[in-house]
Amino acid sequence: MTSRRDTVKGAGSGYYGSPWPAEDGGPTRGQAPSAAGPRIAPGEQLRVRACREARGAQMLIQRAPGQLYLLRGLFGARISSSPSRTVVERLDPRTLEPLASSGHLPAGPFWMGGIGAVADGAVVVVAGRHAHRLDPETLDVLARRELPAPRPHNSFVAMPDGTLVLKDFDVTEGAPATLRALDPLTLKDRDTLPLGEPVIARLAARGDEVYAVGSHRVHRVRWDSAAGRLVRDDDWSVAYRDAPGQGHGWDPVLAGERIWFLDQGRHRYRGTMRGAARDRGPVRLHAVSLSDPGDHRRAEICGLPWGAATNPPLVDPERGVAVGYDSANGVLTAFHARPGEPLTHLWSQRMNTAGHLLRWADTGELMAYDQRQRPPRGTRAGARVLAATGDAIAFALRAPALSGALGRLTGEDAVLLDLTTGAERGRARVPSLMQSVCFPSPGWDRDFYYCSMSTVARVGVSSSG
Repeated sequence: MTSRRDTVKGAGSGYYGSPWPAEDGGPTRGQAPSAAGPRIAPGEQLRVRACREARGAQMLIQRAPGQLYLLRGLFGARISSSPSRTVVERLDPRTLEPLASSGHLPAGPFWMGGIGAVADGAVVVVAGRHAHRLDPETLDVLARRELPAPRPHNSFVAMPDGTLVLKDFDVTEGAPATLRALDPLTLKDRDTLPLGEPVIARLAARGDEVYAVGSHRVHRVRWDSAAGRLVRDDDWSVAYRDAPGQGHGWDPVLAGERIWFLDQGRHRYRGTMRGAARDRGPVRLHAVSLSDPGDHRRAEICGLPWGAATNPPLVDPERGVAVGYDSANGVLTAFHARPGEPLTHLWSQRMNTAGHLLRWADTGELMAYDQRQRPPRGTRAGARVLAATGDAIAFALRAPALSGALGRLTGEDAVLLDLTTGAERGRARVPSLMQSVCFPSPGWDRDFYYCSMSTVARVGVSSSG
């Protein structure tokens, strides 16, 4: 095996030529499938076409037509301290049954990782402190690397020349992150760059520019392919954490010549985000110009205290709409987001949304979630109890009968909304024990794939009869 960069086929994009080769559809996190939307019409409804319990399910991606991959993270008896493992499965796109499996791969410290189909067709996984390169058919390991930092690494982005860029993180905001560039074939270092502060949020990238939302500042770093170096852009940096009771930012979206993200990232998620906030302030949507970091716009999602979010907003630059959510208070809000204008309220829905969203440009449909809540779950007191007994959640996930029974009692609705009005077009109940904070995928037949830490499901349009 060689490490020559010119051996990476299709290196102009960094990813395999797929409609959904990575989380959120690609490194800009547009969450916008290129395929046609569900286009649900009068007389039709959403239905769960297939459903499967899948402990530790985290994200779904596509490679070639009909090739659907699931990343799972298997934590030990104690979620925060026991070593974890990773499993990749290639699924039947209709039944969701595994067609191939990587078996258990070492991960180490647990956190949700990432998977992507890279330019030469291989499947790459970064989870815990390990990176793995897998054969796309058999899922056999082609290369493996234990990363130096003894902390989790939450996924990666691929540069146009194929280089993989990732970073470690400390959810306690104690240890500063190091940006690391890897050879996509050998997984060996090409360069490293200390970022000077913790970075809990996942990375986003556009071309050779990488964006990192740190615990207090947003950073831009350029990958210099010719020199093989990560270069900090000292002329572009944004301090965003400047209000009382404000938590750190989460995953950024690059759209409409801006970087978008939600704050209030500190929380006590244990099966639900409702009531799980750890900071007193409200959730804000941030939008910063990529050409002028002084152009920083903010808008509160709902203004309620003790807000929290753990995922990115969604932005439709063609329609001039940005969507954010306060998962701790159960509010989903859309804003007018037109160039040269302030962010203004468009519509709001009372919805228990926490997972990554999908939008279809052709139909203007938005896929979101609405977890069913029964007190004391969904309250701040209930969230503290769940956080204190988090290992009980791990036990429930390891007991399929218990997990399935609890999921049927609670569950989460996958919902289609009109992106510009917020009007509901359809919903389908998924029997999931866990509220989704995970990564869905579009489908191929007026459908999409739901993913939570306990469940995967295929949801599609059917006639009402």
